[in-house]
Amino acid sequence: AYMTSTLPPSRRAEGLGYWGLSSVLAIGAAPAIGFWVYRHGWTALCWELTTLNALMFVIAWRLPDDLHGAHGHDPAAPAPAHTPGHVIEWRVLLLSAALAVISFGYGGLTSFSALYADDLRISPRSLFLSVMAVSMLVARLTLGRWIDRIGHRRVLTKCLIVPPIGLALLAMAKGAFAFGLAAFVFGAGFGLMHPSFTAYMMAHVPHTRRGAAFGAMLAAFDTGIGLGSSMMGWLIDHIGFRPAFGLTAALASLALPLFLVLERRL
Repeated sequence: AYMTSTLPPSRRAEGLGYWGLSSVLAIGAAPAIGFWVYRHGWTALCWELTTLNALMFVIAWRLPDDLHGAHGHDPAAPAPAHTPGHVIEWRVLLLSAALAVISFGYGGLTSFSALYADDLRISPRSLFLSVMAVSMLVARLTLGRWIDRIGHRRVLTKCLIVPPIGLALLAMAKGAFAFGLAAFVFGAGFGLMHPSFTAYMMAHVPHTRRGAAFGAMLAAFDTGIGLGSSMMGWLIDHIGFRPAFGLTAALASLALPLFLVLERRL
């Protein structure tokens, strides 16, 4: 919401894509660094995480006020009155279910792709997350600026098709090349999906509801990640890596029809 208030509407998807590279780069670097820190034990790993969160708090504390000079925001406008039923952006939350079915697979990838690599005897074990991060980086730097020109919805409907293909390739992977190809395909679609969806939603909510809209989007998105991270362990234990990731591909393939149906109704 803070970034949206500081980005010009004509370049909102592009700007959100660049902003999102912070988490992409972190995902790419975290496995290698995390495995190295973990050699020194859980205490060292927890202290590292504590330090990083404290640093994030300091950075956030020093950010300038976004109420002055924000795009599309009038500081003199009165704050809207919120009724209990108006606190949550229900339409955004329901429409974001299309993101949730894809983020289910994303949660499984961040938790179990390294173990899958071990099972396939692929080295390095962080290959999938690293290639996925590079793919997101390349997609956003080369194609991100075109999202606003082509149209947020047009890009989004294409991007919703790509992650399921990446997950299906992962389910069929037998070697390092196929493993990396699956990561690249998933990362490209996933990397452009999020900024295009966010920019699309921000164009349909008033500036006074941006925080609520972001909260609804992240609630659906993070619910999918949480369910994927937790349920994939049970699925892998019972049916194996390939069928489990095949199920995530099937679930992710529902994203586009789900979005089209819910968009029409909402």
